[in-house]
Amino acid sequence: MTSRRQLAPFAALSASYFAHIGFFNPYLPLWLQELGLSILAISVLVSVQAATRLFAPYGWGWLSDRTGERIQLMRYSACAALMASTGLWWDGGVNWLFGVLLFMFMHTSAMMPMSEGTQEIREKKIIARKGNTE
Repeated sequence: MTSRRQLAPFAALSASYFAHIGFFNPYLPLWLQELGLSILAISVLVSVQAATRLFAPYGWGWLSDRTGERIQLMRYSACAALMASTGLWWDGGVNWLFGVLLFMFMHTSAMMPMSEGTQEIREKKIIARKGNTE
């Protein structure tokens, strides 16, 4: 239904999102260990990603439904997460890392749901234009 040209940005977002997850999930604890952090600090910092998935997608979903600017919000969240990731280069201690990871994961945790929602809305518009009722 949707042309390949229209799907390309969503495919790129999906690929980069899962590359991000594939990078952070196995290597973040090892990097934190290399920094000399305690096992308690590592477990708290690693759990930030899962914790943000409990509330961030709902907040972003509410905001995107309220404003209707899903694509703009996805662009903003991708840029904000990229900017936040530069904070990982500074040695600010555990609290600094917690803040950087919280901000970064709050912005990445809702990218796939917003992307899928946007794609579904586009598909429904295409179906409505063609006159199909499926």
